Amino acid sequence: MPVINEFRDLVNTPKIKTKLITNKSMWLQLCTSMDVISDTELAIDAYQANDYKDDGMLYLAIYGLLQALFLQQDAAVNLCEVLNIKINIWEYEKLREIRTIRNNSVGHPTKINATKAKPITYAFVSRITMAQYGFQLITENANEKAVFTNINISQLIEEQNVYIKEIIKIATNKLRNEYAVG
Repeated sequence: MPVINEFRDLVNTPKIKTKLITNKSMWLQLCTSMDVISDTELAIDAYQANDYKDDGMLYLAIYGLLQALFLQQDAAVNLCEVLNIKINIWEYEKLREIRTIRNNSVGHPTKINATKAKPITYAFVSRITMAQYGFQLITENANEKAVFTNINISQLIEEQNVYIKEIIKIATNKLRNEYAVG
């Protein structure tokens, strides 16, 4: 992801790095966040480059991809936190949807927490619908009929990419403005 490389280059300019490194905890959070964004991008690219023919490998790949998307979102938020930029993933509808898909399909599918308005729900990935490009997520509770949701993995990746780039650009612009760096 070129925007994280641009951000990393900016962070490592002597003027900015000297200032940021004075708070070691925040510096480590910033470095870890940049690394996780880059590392998860490698995982996403690897997912897209492979052809999964075995169900077990496809499950592992889908689980890993959804977890990578989740981690990348957290890293973007934590990167911004270091710069005192308040980013709430839940305010980005598409990122919120990706988190919900991850939580319901591979995060906590065996017992999705109930609210006052909804009872406990259970979810699973329909094995017969699994393919590298997507799958069907089935959610159900004791009081309602099953809900079948088609998950388009390519679309999730594209949407995530748009918003993560946007968040990193916000952070880049803040650094540029704060430190008057061209």
